[in-house]
Amino acid sequence: MIDTRRESAPDPRAVLAALAHDDSRRLYAAIVLELPPPAGISPGRRRRAIEQLHQAGLITRDDSTLGYRASGDPFRGLLASSARSSAPRTGVDRYVTESGRLERIPRHPAERHHLFAALTERLLSRGETLSERDLNERLAAMTDDVPTLRRFLVDYGLIARTSSGDRYWKTVPGPART
Repeated sequence: MIDTRRESAPDPRAVLAALAHDDSRRLYAAIVLELPPPAGISPGRRRRAIEQLHQAGLITRDDSTLGYRASGDPFRGLLASSARSSAPRTGVDRYVTESGRLERIPRHPAERHHLFAALTERLLSRGETLSERDLNERLAAMTDDVPTLRRFLVDYGLIARTSSGDRYWKTVPGPART
């Protein structure tokens, strides 16, 4: 049975993913408009679409004809979280998401260096040496483009590597200021 409780703010990616899928979107429209299920969706695809809509918080179980009803909660939650996070971000925070992922790279070289120095502080401890694989895993938590970020950090002299490229370490002394 599907658990109908929602305990946290909705994940915007889950909401968008559910609405981006054709079957889920068609089924969601039918539930919102209280219409019969759309034709052409197999039972298996319908079950997966319902699960995806439910996981995103877009529908909840009820006693209607379809057995589900549309919920406005995820939209209210997304709007509320958007309002909370709409305060202007400053310093390095202008370039990273709240979860610490790199959102964009500044054009100005000094700002770029400042950002990369701050990311390096989050990435490596003083005296720590990592294999390329371990460094890549940590970088993956910050960006989808691991090779480019790794290259920037090396080019800006914030991390160094062995000539074979198999070991990396931080070269920047002290914490970066934001």
